[in-house]
Amino acid sequence: MTTTLWRASVRYSLRHPWQFGLSLLGIALGVAVVVSIDLSIDSARRAFVLSNQAVLGASTHQLRGGPTGIDERLYVRLRSGLPALLAAPVVEGYGSGVDGVGLRVLGIDVFAEAQFRPRLRNAALATSEVLTSFMTMRGAALASADTAARLGVGVGEKFRVLVNGRNHDLELIAIFASDDALTTASMADVIVTDIATAQELLDRIGRLSSIDLRLPDGDVAALKAWLPPGVRVERAGSGSQLAERMTGAFNLNLVMLGLLAVMVGMFLVYNTVTFSVVQRSQLIGALRVLGVTRGQIFVLILVEAALVALVAAVAGLVLGVLLAEQLVGLVSRTINDLYFAVSVRELTVTPMILVKGAAVGLVAALAAAAVPAFEATRVAPRAAMAR
Repeated sequence: MTTTLWRASVRYSLRHPWQFGLSLLGIALGVAVVVSIDLSIDSARRAFVLSNQAVLGASTHQLRGGPTGIDERLYVRLRSGLPALLAAPVVEGYGSGVDGVGLRVLGIDVFAEAQFRPRLRNAALATSEVLTSFMTMRGAALASADTAARLGVGVGEKFRVLVNGRNHDLELIAIFASDDALTTASMADVIVTDIATAQELLDRIGRLSSIDLRLPDGDVAALKAWLPPGVRVERAGSGSQLAERMTGAFNLNLVMLGLLAVMVGMFLVYNTVTFSVVQRSQLIGALRVLGVTRGQIFVLILVEAALVALVAAVAGLVLGVLLAEQLVGLVSRTINDLYFAVSVRELTVTPMILVKGAAVGLVAALAAAAVPAFEATRVAPRAAMAR
């Protein structure tokens, strides 16, 4: 009886390929939209986190001020008044290179960086010649190999950056290289200079963006009492949490758009399965007369929908990755325009997102097919055979 049941199902599907195609198209498009949106959001989030890692280094806390930053004399006071405190000044901002390549400018103090970004110093400032040039040469800069390639510049060559509407000439004195893939990724689109050069580029003479700290949580209260008004202590990484909250509504809107696409797919599945049940009412009635139970009819319809969903999910995953490669640029551009600067160099394909997309497609197809499958079980054998 089971063989007869499945033969009937296969024959019907072969005779009505357009119904199979409509269901497949609806679920595939829904899965593709969900996957592409999730991958784009995840890639933008990962790019922002990696970019922040380049700035935060090994710091546990940061000193921050208002929109204009912190007076650099505070760092001098920290070094003289609290000599045991591990601290490093940072000046950061954003600009662009040739063809609008987005860049993050990071100004550091070489001598204070040993406790915060040792890999950066060891990888790019290993020789005394480079170290001397970095500290004394006007416009000296470091960059990763990928960033230098995007800017079309080699070691010893000058390049131009646009910051706050003004052009500045810098010279690449060394390429940052590291065996650690995560460290290399965090330096993507980052230009490293000394403090004075960064202050000049960003028009922040005498000001610091932040001061990195390494201290136990128990010492935070004592440090706060020592700080002047307008300067606050923050845990390292709190900026990432703020960014998550800022983009939360934007991400939610994109997710809702993806779910809307899934609902459209469910509507197509519901209609095609309902139509197939109506068309096969006589066949279903005949099967019931032959001894097929209501439960077997119900399972048959759901299995048909599940098989379509599996094929559609695979197609949707492939289409979703291709769509995400185009969508990630639009997502990052919107975040840049509305919230904060982020540069997404590559699409990050996360297996969990693919699994989620496939699961959404399968569940949506089964949910849409459940109602017509139940209706199929109510077909009366006598009434069907009388037609």
